[in-house]
Amino acid sequence: MTGNLAYELHGPIEEGPAIYEAVYRAGLELGIERLGWGTYLVNHVEGGFPQNTWTFISALAPSLWPQMMSRRQVSGSVDPMNIRARNRTPVEVRWHNMARFDHDFIGREALVTEIASPKRTTVTLRWNSDDVMDSYASLLRPGEPYKPIDLAFAPQRWPMAHADQRA
Repeated sequence: MTGNLAYELHGPIEEGPAIYEAVYRAGLELGIERLGWGTYLVNHVEGGFPQNTWTFISALAPSLWPQMMSRRQVSGSVDPMNIRARNRTPVEVRWHNMARFDHDFIGREALVTEIASPKRTTVTLRWNSDDVMDSYASLLRPGEPYKPIDLAFAPQRWPMAHADQRA
C-alpha cells in the first residue's frame, strides 16, 4: 500500500504474532518502521490502490446510498448523504495517469473534462516535527499555549467512512 515492493504472508493464525515480529526484526537494519493501522487509510492513495466505499463507490451505489447509510455508521462533519463530498474521482487521487484513452469506455468524456480542469486534489500532509513538538510543549510551559494541532484521524469502523469539511 505504500507504493514499495511488498509481500503478503499467509499461514496459521496462531503463528502470526511470531512471524510478524520476526519480519519486523529482520527489517530493522533496512529501516522498517511500524506505522500503525491508521496509515492504512491513507497509504492506499499514495500507492494507487482504490478501496470501494473509502475512495469511491460503485455506479450502483447512489441509488442504494440512503439504505447503506441507515445501516452503517459514518463520522465526520460532511453530510452522510453527500456522496460526492465523501468520495474521490480518479483525477482527485492522481490515478488518471493509469487510464488509457485508446478506446471508448463509460465515463471517458467526464474523465477527459476533469483532467482538463480539476476541481479538487488529494494530497499528503507532512508535519514539521519541530513545530508539532513545540506546539505540544507549549501546553506544559508557562504562558499562553498555542492552538492545538488536530492530528489526522479516521475511526476504524466499516465502511470507514469518515469525512470532515476543510477548515
